[in-house]
Amino acid sequence: MALYHKALLSIAFWVLDLNWKVALPFIPQRYIDEMQGITDGSEGKVDYDLLRRINMIPELTQAACTVLGA
Repeated sequence: MALYHKALLSIAFWVLDLNWKVALPFIPQRYIDEMQGITDGSEGKVDYDLLRRINMIPELTQAACTVLGA
């Protein structure tokens, strides 16, 4: 992966992680448990941090769950 792409990915992860920290007090525990269950059940195929970050993408744009479908 080119250095430019690694830098962009690092920035994106930082923004998504920051968004997680801000939103965490408002996220029901059942959602956190569900993501952990997906990770545990995948036998190492799904990374928890990546799954958590993917779930934060709609929060950045204030979009509904259909944003990924569009």
